[in-house]
Amino acid sequence: MPCRSAIELNFMAITHRISPLPPAERTDFILEHCRGKSVLHVGCTNFPNTAAKIQTGTLLHGRLRDVATVLHGVDVDAEGIELLTRSGFKDVFVLDVRRLNADHPVLLPAYDVVVLGDVIEHVGDPETSVAEAASRLENDGELIVSVPNAFYLFGILCMIVRRDLTSPEHVAWYSQVALIEILRRRGFRVTTIRGYYEYPTNRSLIIRTLKAMERGLHRLLPGFTSGIICCASRRRDDPFDMIEYTC
Repeated sequence: MPCRSAIELNFMAITHRISPLPPAERTDFILEHCRGKSVLHVGCTNFPNTAAKIQTGTLLHGRLRDVATVLHGVDVDAEGIELLTRSGFKDVFVLDVRRLNADHPVLLPAYDVVVLGDVIEHVGDPETSVAEAASRLENDGELIVSVPNAFYLFGILCMIVRRDLTSPEHVAWYSQVALIEILRRRGFRVTTIRGYYEYPTNRSLIIRTLKAMERGLHRLLPGFTSGIICCASRRRDDPFDMIEYTC
């Protein structure tokens, strides 16, 4: 019995509670937090799906244009920025997230919201990217970060049959705890975090049915969604103050 108690105590010490909040649709979540605000959208081209997203009207940057009072977009994808410009998007620029603090003739000194939408999994030093994003954020502003989930159920199933779901463009996967810690190290406190899903753009009835079934499963197992999304604000108190599961 003493041995079992020690094991239980050790398990509690090395594990962390994940968000009990139900998964959110990624675009809806971001739009709700950006409505009526000035927004800097980092990773605005949605590479490599820019053309397809524009054609189907599902490009996040296009949706943000409908709700933000001011919207600027940046991305390292020069071809994607050129395509956005040709498609009528204004104020989109080729700029590395790791250079956001540099002088720029158009970008505002600070925004109400900075969106890092599936960006930091592409860079080798995510803390630098978070710090650069923070340099363009109002003191009372909100940072929105989304990342792929290291525990995505379909990815785990792929591993069982010796297949890797990782995109060649990605250098990292994240858990909720890892994402909270990266933000904490750069002076942020996560105010809400949850799994996310996306509505399928594929019109195939089979694909849409499978995705609907997946969403239902994720409501039962919210830790296994395809991605994680969170909101964070500048920390003003205890640097080890952890998340409150609200919003």
